[in-house]
Amino acid sequence: MKVKKPRFFFNRAITFTFEGKAVVGLAIGTGFAAVNTGNNLLYIIFSFLISLIIISGILSEMNLKRINVKTAARTALFAGRIGYLPHRLENVKKKLTSYSLSVKTEFSGRGPEDQVPGYLLSLRPGGDSIASEHLTASKRGRYGIRGLTITTGYPFSFFRKILRIDQEGILMVYPEMIEIPADAVNEIIRGDDSAINMPGRGLEFLSTRDMRQGDDVRKILWKHYARTGKMIVREYEDPLNKEVVLIVDNVSAGKGGAEKVEREISLAASLSVKLIPEGYSVGLETGSGSIAPRTGGAHLRGILEFLAVLPVLGRETGA
Repeated sequence: MKVKKPRFFFNRAITFTFEGKAVVGLAIGTGFAAVNTGNNLLYIIFSFLISLIIISGILSEMNLKRINVKTAARTALFAGRIGYLPHRLENVKKKLTSYSLSVKTEFSGRGPEDQVPGYLLSLRPGGDSIASEHLTASKRGRYGIRGLTITTGYPFSFFRKILRIDQEGILMVYPEMIEIPADAVNEIIRGDDSAINMPGRGLEFLSTRDMRQGDDVRKILWKHYARTGKMIVREYEDPLNKEVVLIVDNVSAGKGGAEKVEREISLAASLSVKLIPEGYSVGLETGSGSIAPRTGGAHLRGILEFLAVLPVLGRETGA
């Protein structure tokens, strides 16, 4: 079902609710009846309905007046997962509280398939608060943000008054995450290297030892404790000095080639999210460029952004 977009005049728009259409229809009908019959009671009812409509318009405009919104110029979420886009709303009015405010992002071109606006029940004078918009996108990529809309139905919900704010930004949708078992991760990253096996927080089992104060209780061998009454813990190989280079073939070939490339991209992103926090230096090799192995949160974001916009090449393009 295609939703009709409101028309904006001076960055404002009005849409009718069901209740609003009923009130306007009743006012028009009562007005015609009052003119045709000359009944004073109908004139009073007509005047009352028109007053409600005018008061609703004035109060809704005052409700939206001097509301500022700040949103991060660059935000990100993962494809296939619900993400949260926080908007900070500030009421710079000195005396009037604003009520029933919802904020929604406007995208230039395609946007996430599912958008649930952020909502605030009230915003006191001089105060600010966070309204988190819920977004779900099925496809990775860069989504351009062209602005925001603040909507209110205050005070009687006869109309939805919309204020549009121009605010450019970028929403990065990272590749969809794939659940990878630890054993599968070990198989993928296992290879000949000269790294020294040292106890640490890695993924590969190294040895056991007696439990010491401060050890993670999740590493205790409880079956051994049940048999002997002695607590020992597992130690894992420290991934210090280990480098992993993930190779992504982003050339689509044959039937289902594009889907295969998308899965490889998701697998590379999932491995990066898994390995970099464990201390691994992770790099990328693709048909559209490469990233040198490094570690750290900034490097992980760089890999995810690179994979988010990595094109799926045709056989001729990739050659």
